[in-house]
Amino acid sequence: MYKKLLTLAKGDAVVIWDGSNDVNKNETTIGLKHLKDFINYRSNTNTIALAAPQKHDLQETSSINNEVQEFNTKLHKISRQ
Repeated sequence: MYKKLLTLAKGDAVVIWDGSNDVNKNETTIGLKHLKDFINYRSNTNTIALAAPQKHDLQETSSINNEVQEFNTKLHKISRQ
């Protein structure tokens, strides 16, 4: 898989979709750093980063959903750079 990422060009597209379970593990800072590095390193490739979904089995104001919202806000800022 990693070798395929090295061969991406302008005509290629990558879709990145992170889940709320990943956000829940308190590793959002590391994940956002890796996403930012990937997007910056692959500036010649079309990259689409989708927001992490809210956990609908929890209250909207739960700490996990608050963290998901914070992650999505930071992700949006990274993808606009």
